[in-house]
Amino acid sequence: MKTRKLYSILFVLGFCLTVLFAAQNIAAQSTTTLTASYTTDTITLDGDAAEAAWATAEALTATDVDGSGVDVSLKALSDGTYLYLYATWDDDTKSNTRKGWSYNGTSWSNVGGNEDRIAFSWGVDDASIVCGHDPGTADTKLFDVWHWKASRTAVGGWVDDKYWDGSGRHSDAKTAGGYSDNSVVAQAENASAITTALGNVSAVSSFSDDDRPYWDNEGAVISWSGGVNATSVSDFVNGYKTVAPTGSRGDVLAESIHDGDAWHVEFKRALDTSNSDDDVVFEEDTPISFYLALFDNTGDDGHFKVGGNTPTTLSLNIPSPTTTTPTTAPPADNLLLYAGIAAVGIVVLVVVIVLMKRR
Repeated sequence: MKTRKLYSILFVLGFCLTVLFAAQNIAAQSTTTLTASYTTDTITLDGDAAEAAWATAEALTATDVDGSGVDVSLKALSDGTYLYLYATWDDDTKSNTRKGWSYNGTSWSNVGGNEDRIAFSWGVDDASIVCGHDPGTADTKLFDVWHWKASRTAVGGWVDDKYWDGSGRHSDAKTAGGYSDNSVVAQAENASAITTALGNVSAVSSFSDDDRPYWDNEGAVISWSGGVNATSVSDFVNGYKTVAPTGSRGDVLAESIHDGDAWHVEFKRALDTSNSDDDVVFEEDTPISFYLALFDNTGDDGHFKVGGNTPTTLSLNIPSPTTTTPTTAPPADNLLLYAGIAAVGIVVLVVVIVLMKRR
């Protein structure tokens, strides 16, 4: 009889233990809040999360984004002045040659294709529709959008900073910089210049195989004569000249690494850019909602959204330094984990007592 009671006790405790750990796992998977860690470390923007602060920062993982089979892991840090984001996702094909130029030793051709991208849409005043967004009123700003592009912005170390309002999608203001089509047809001042460069008096389409790059990879203008470059040019030339913009459009900086298996992108932006007309302000202890989308060498219509057709609202929380565990401290106590450990201890204790009584 005593043995049956013992088995019953062990069964109940084991069941409780299983439920506790299952609940812990479900809670971890369903979390939609990214909590930034406060740090006093100097964060070097290089795409490599090598600083100790990143190792202890809490991660938010969006699994199987829009059925793509791709997981995106996010971490965030704040030093009281800047917000740092670190995003990584699996992608074994590095796609950053959009409209690039290839030279085979005798002729130029355009690579075509697209590029890998990741985009964040930060909601303003709890805006909650991210794609095909509610038009509202024409002057109502709905989203502050960061659009990292592996060809058009990554080479220059910046992120395309935009905003959406009731009238559509817009780029933030800039005074210089940005990305420009690297095409003789697109950049030549007149038809005569095109003819001189290409040696072709017929109409030539921009980025066609009859076209040529206007700049080299260092941003210097290439000298062409009848379709032959007079200056030395590498066998591959980027499809865009890209320079970090001055002005609000260049507020977000980023550096990236593709290691052959995945993208690793590190972002940096001031908590308050002073450009309230087109940027959100990240305030401590005030969560802000955001959406996330991935583009795998595709255009705007082929992106993957967290949550699919009904995008999932994620949230970023930046605790103030007085309420945030330092990045050098161990992770915060997990009550479910400790409850599970306690249950294991009880089971072990009961078994020990029973064995001692039998003796």
